[in-house]
Amino acid sequence: MKGLYTIGYKIIDGIKTSVKVSLEDIQTAYQDVVNAVKNSEVATKNANTAASNANEKAVLADTAAANANDTAEHPTYIGQDHYVYKWNKTAQAYDKTDIYTKGDAFSIKKVYASVANMEADKSNPDITEGDFVLVNTGDVEDPDNAKLYVKADGDFEFLVDMSGAIGFTGKTPQFSIGTISTLEAGSTATATISEDGVDSDGNPKYKINFAIPRGNPGAPFRIAGEYATLEALKSAVPDGSAVDGFMAVGTEAPYDYYAWVNGDWVNQGKIAGGGSGNVVVIPAAAMSLSDQATSDEIFNAFGGKDAFMDICQSIVNKDTVCVVANIPEESGMKLVYIPVMAMATYTDANNANFMMAIITETTFQLVVTVTDGIATQSSQVLNHIYEAPSDGNVYGRKNKDWVKVPENSNVIILPKEILDLTGSSSSEEILAAFGGIDKYKDLLEKLSTNNCLVQIGEPSLGSLRHIYTLVEYAVNFASNKQSGALSLNIYNEEQQLRRLHFYLENNGTTARCGEASTFQLVRDTDVLTKTNTSSFTPTQPYQPATKKYVDDKTFVRDVDGTILNKWINNTVITGETVQGLVNELFGNFISFAENYAEGRYRGLRFSARHYDEEAGNYFGYIINANIQYCLSEPGNGYFELLFTFGYGSTLKSCYIYYYDVSETSSENKIVITDVVRSDNLTTLTKKTAAEYEALGSKDANTAYCVTD
Repeated sequence: MKGLYTIGYKIIDGIKTSVKVSLEDIQTAYQDVVNAVKNSEVATKNANTAASNANEKAVLADTAAANANDTAEHPTYIGQDHYVYKWNKTAQAYDKTDIYTKGDAFSIKKVYASVANMEADKSNPDITEGDFVLVNTGDVEDPDNAKLYVKADGDFEFLVDMSGAIGFTGKTPQFSIGTISTLEAGSTATATISEDGVDSDGNPKYKINFAIPRGNPGAPFRIAGEYATLEALKSAVPDGSAVDGFMAVGTEAPYDYYAWVNGDWVNQGKIAGGGSGNVVVIPAAAMSLSDQATSDEIFNAFGGKDAFMDICQSIVNKDTVCVVANIPEESGMKLVYIPVMAMATYTDANNANFMMAIITETTFQLVVTVTDGIATQSSQVLNHIYEAPSDGNVYGRKNKDWVKVPENSNVIILPKEILDLTGSSSSEEILAAFGGIDKYKDLLEKLSTNNCLVQIGEPSLGSLRHIYTLVEYAVNFASNKQSGALSLNIYNEEQQLRRLHFYLENNGTTARCGEASTFQLVRDTDVLTKTNTSSFTPTQPYQPATKKYVDDKTFVRDVDGTILNKWINNTVITGETVQGLVNELFGNFISFAENYAEGRYRGLRFSARHYDEEAGNYFGYIINANIQYCLSEPGNGYFELLFTFGYGSTLKSCYIYYYDVSETSSENKIVITDVVRSDNLTTLTKKTAAEYEALGSKDANTAYCVTD
């Protein structure tokens, strides 16, 4: 795998200013493009195809240069809404395009304990081209510690030394591009690492921050003439020392461009469009892929699957420079981006990876992965944060800019070690966390006499500082500095409230932690708040149910006593009267059977209880039935119900067979019987045959059941 690292350029007053990362692997390929691609593609095309009239060519070149300068002064950028904005030369204003960007980061595949272990594992089939690996020896003095490598064609290639990172924990670190700043021309490019928390699996996250030197201004690209052959050029202009520009040689595009160097005409190469030569053109449509793009849509954005695979193979197998030809709408004008980084892996026709990053006012990243012929993609837009002024003052971020923090600021940042204190912490541990007894008393005095903003901060991690900004406090401090108290409520990122109470004791010479409590906060969506008048229907297994919801699970039927009296005596009824009697008791028997079978009811109750106005009292009885069996087959017309109920001192059973197809069918049946009936039986007892034989006398009113 070969990665390409360089960024775009601007043409200002005819001078091309370039910015590049001086990586040895791509220097030659990038320099070819810098030397070749100058004012604009239009200027070159017009020059290549222009007529022999020199004056007409000059006019066209001037017009193209003016257009290029106007476009260069108003570069295309990616807005905060993730859309690409381009300059409208006619309207002299920016237009919002339909190109939308967004993305994710990349990760390290494996961590090795030494370089030797990594080299011994280079034939590991699980580590493929393009995978990143890390050497973590555990010794910060070891020069091989924290080195980042990438798997190339059969070997590992060193990328960057990450010695500035905090020691790794054994988890797989996750890396993404962080800040990208610009250095003056002639400076050395640098890469640093800063911590970025952890992901959902506990893996540490880091940012790779680049500082890239600005390139020296280049010379304007000017075509001074055209000749069919090199011999014709040398014959017409044997001494080119006075020629300001390049000579185009050839009969059709792409032409060879010659410059006068050290007393001779020297070929400077071609300006090749459409991906010819070592220039790979990435279609502009790749920058507008949505997060929901399908595999076919991703391939189509690159011109098809074969075209995408050709791009990956070109990056892997050649010293190439990638360009993104974008915003081709204006007549005679095209804006070309050169990615700061482009990398690829290619396994076979169905497995490959591609990644690029483009820097304008923001950094746009695109990652495409093809596995078993299916393409997925992610994109990301990173806003640049430049270094704060280096004038000795303290600066903070406000409104996307650096602002100076006054020295007498009432913002107090307490050390994070305070969060580790508990009720059993000693006075020495408490005062040490605050920086000593004097600093603790100074803190109490400042808080008690000023309106301060208290924060809890972690030690600086490179350029990163973690601050707990939601800190409430209450304080009192005696004027003699011998007594005082401080209460802190601290809200952290784990949705917890940490409450701490500190007291001065022994005439202000020692400290004590009176309370160190942690409360778990919950989201309002996780709390059910209901009044006693609104309804609530549980839908999840462990949601609570209201009393009314539970009561409604019992089918209650209020009927006249004359109706209920028909069902308390033993009887067998068949034929055409059955359905009428059943519906008279249940209201709608079929509806009840279906609802019970579907779980809408769990119980059955009949009530003949009523209030007599004349007597001024209640009369009647209630029967609670226990359902033993229910059949509901609407498609066949079969409905059955068996339930038991008590009436007086008797336990009864009721069986109903309801054939909906025919009201007069003899299959319709009601059977009411006693479960156990006897005029004098009081006890049922179980005995074995041996136990029964051994009984001398039998108890009165008792039935014996032998179970052998």
